[in-house]
Amino acid sequence: MQRYWKNVDFILESPKFAAAFIAGFWDADGDVFHEPNGAFRARLYNSNLSLLKKIANAMAKHFRIEVRLYKRKTVTLPQDSIRARSVRYDLYVKAGANSLWAKYIGRHMRLPWKKP
Repeated sequence: MQRYWKNVDFILESPKFAAAFIAGFWDADGDVFHEPNGAFRARLYNSNLSLLKKIANAMAKHFRIEVRLYKRKTVTLPQDSIRARSVRYDLYVKAGANSLWAKYIGRHMRLPWKKP
């Protein structure tokens, strides 16, 4: 496990590599949605809080992108007692940083329906 974190840390140290890595992660575990007022919101979600913190730090350090981290509740569905496997965390880009996110991260995304 230590080798994995060293690789992630190495990638997140370089602005070029960090932007591409974060965009790929966003393609897999994130979304971009449009508000009724025309603004967009970028959200990344995952159960690994440590990884999301590393991504948040890299976004702030390299691109001045401000984010918020939220913990989601574990939900049990009453009809069949399915429980979420683990706690989920959401990383939201603050509204004032949307244009920075689009410039540095969003432009690297591959899935067209997730691009801003």
